[in-house]
Parts: sequence; structure tokens; C-alpha cells
Amino acid sequence: MTAMACLSDLNLGNFVNFLQRLRQQYEDAPLQRKIALAMGVGGILVTAVMASAAFLVSHHLIIANTQANQVMTAKLVEREIVLRIESAIALAKSLAGNTVTANALADNVGRATYLGPLMSAQTLPFPEAIIFLTDYQGRVVASNRILRPDEGMAEKALVAETLQFGRPVVAVVKQQGGGRALVAAFPVLYRLTGQTEGAVVLSIPTSVIPPGNSSRHQIALRDAGESLIAGSIGGSNAIQTEVPLVLPEPMHELRLRVVVSQDRRVALRDLDVLIVVFLVVCALLLMAVTVVSRAAARLLSHPMSELANAAARISDTGRPGPVMEVNRKDEFGQLARAFQAMLKRLSESYAVLELRVEERTHALKASEQKLASILSSLDDTVWSLSPDGQRVTYMSPSAYGLTGLPLEQLKHDLGLFFAEVF
Repeated sequence: MTAMACLSDLNLGNFVNFLQRLRQQYEDAPLQRKIALAMGVGGILVTAVMASAAFLVSHHLIIANTQANQVMTAKLVEREIVLRIESAIALAKSLAGNTVTANALADNVGRATYLGPLMSAQTLPFPEAIIFLTDYQGRVVASNRILRPDEGMAEKALVAETLQFGRPVVAVVKQQGGGRALVAAFPVLYRLTGQTEGAVVLSIPTSVIPPGNSSRHQIALRDAGESLIAGSIGGSNAIQTEVPLVLPEPMHELRLRVVVSQDRRVALRDLDVLIVVFLVVCALLLMAVTVVSRAAARLLSHPMSELANAAARISDTGRPGPVMEVNRKDEFGQLARAFQAMLKRLSESYAVLELRVEERTHALKASEQKLASILSSLDDTVWSLSPDGQRVTYMSPSAYGLTGLPLEQLKHDLGLFFAEVF
């Protein structure tokens, strides 16, 4: 734990040092580079925020549009399924409630002459669906087509319940050959006695109830227990929409629902194209921001560069020079005018100082000339020595008359001078 804390502190310290170095480099950078960097970073941040917002909005709109399309598709599918099931149920109820059907069941001859042709002539709105008639013992008497050996076996329990209680029974049953079927059994009552003479059984494989999947959507059926009884969905990450099937009695007891789903990756496939477009647009925006920021940096830093160059010229030459950008109306113009006023005052100070120096120099020369005139008119020799007494700093012209030697020789040879004088 201590090692992790030390490592964390070290990383934090390195990060802080890195930020400090970046700040120092930024502060030491020229003004033009600072402006360009600030505008570039700002442009990058704005571009990133805009791209992120556009991506999120596009993602939300695609999901919302997909769900809206799924709702419309689910309603259309639900209506189609309900109409087809209503048609099949109405047919089964009609056969079960037909008096001739009950009378024919009680008559062995009538079964062969009436029920066989009647059932074989029935057409159902679902392929592979069957409708058959049983007697009071549950034996198949007639059907709309020849039954395979594995057909009609899974419905026996429902037939037995219908014959026992004399009421319709519906259920989703497992078929022997695999898959499931939506089964409805309706009792055939003999009106004179009220006895149940048989049952009309409607069996629809659930695989044929929903229409086929489209290129974008998958369609399935789900029961009240959340079990998938037909079709397929795109997995747990799929975008799903459910619409309940409003079925007629007694089918409504099953509480079936139509499920329209789409794989999220398929739904967001268009977003991949948008991402590429966003990246291209962002790259173009970054290039534009870079060009504009550099141009703007040059434009904004030019007045300050002119002032800096003027200050450098003054520093190098020691003389005030002209300053540009004094006609601007912004802050740079105010600074240039203030700088120009300062240079003007400095020039005036230089002029006054030079005038005073010239006057003092002229006065000093006049004084020196006057003193030299006085000293040259004296017969006595006047000289002066350096503070250390080792060399002659001045010697009046009368020294030549006194010694007969040139003044320059006497100045350089102090011993000779004193030997001649003393």
C-alpha cells in the first residue's frame, strides 16, 4: 500500500512538473506563437466538442428512428397476424358450431360421406397449419389434409380437456418433430343432448405465424413467460420493440407479443459512415483553424512586434526612432501613441542635455584657453605632477627658456627636468 502511494505521488509530481515546464515554455514563447497556440487549442476543443455533440445526437436520432420504424413494423405485423389468426379461429368455430358436424359425428355413415369432404375442402391462412375433427374418444375422424404420423399427437391433452369439460382450450404445445404449435380445441356439442360429441382442433406451427425477417429487422413471437416461441432476435444487445397481439377468444389468454428487433451494430452501421465523415470534417476544420490561427496571430502580434523592434532600435542606437501603428484605434494604437509620446519626451530630454553639455564644453574650453594664456605669459615655470609624483602632467612654455630643452623631453624624463631646474 505504501509503495502504491509513493508511486502515485511520484506520478503526480512528474505530472505537476510537466505542467510547470509547459507553462514556462508558453510564457517564454513569442507573442505570435502564444496567440496561435491559444487559438489552435481553442479551435481543437471547439471542434472536439462539436464532433462529440454531433456524434451523440446522431446516435440518439438513429436509435430513436430505429425504434420508431420498429413500432410501425410491429404494428403492421401484429395486424397481419391477428387477421390471419382471426380467420382461422372463425373457421374452427364455424365447424365446431355447425349442427351438421355434430349430427355427422353421431352417424358413422355421415362421417364418410360428409365430414371427410367438408374438412378436406377447408383452406387455412397459414401454411403447414392443420385443422382436424375428433370423435368423443379423441380419435381423428377427418382433417383438411392427410396427417403425418407425428401430427396430431401433441394435441391429445388439449382434446381430452375439451371433451371432458366441454369448453375451448388453447395452448402453445411442443411438437414431436421439434418446434412449437399454437393449438386451439373447440368442443362439438350435440344440441339435443348437450353432450360433447367431439372436438375441432386447430394447430398452427408457430414458425409460420410471423412473416419472414426483413433485411433490417428480425421478427419473433414471445409468450407471457418471456419465452421465444417463434422467430429470432438479435441478442441481448439488440434494439427491441414489443407489441401485444390482440387475439380473439380464447387465444387472448396466451398473451402473445410480437417482437421486432435489430442488431445494434446493424442499426448503427450508418453511424460508422458518419464517424468517417466527422473525422474528415474535423481534420479539415483543424487545418482551417491552424491556418486561421497563424494568420490571426501574425495580424494581432504585428503591432506589438513593431513596438518591440522600435524599442530594440532605441536600445541598440541609443537614439529614439519612429514608431508605426500610431493611427490605430485599438489598444495597440493607444500603446503606440503613448510610446511615441515617451520617445518625444526622451528626444527633448536628449536635446536639452546635449545643449547643456555643449555649453559646458564651450565654457571649459574658454577657461582652458584663458588659463593657458595666463601661464604662457609668465616668466616663471609652472608645472604639475601626477598624484603619485612620478610623471609631469603639465609644464608651462617658459620651461624651455629656463632649461633649453623641448617640453616633451622634459615631460618624459622627470630626472632631467629636476637636474636642469635645481
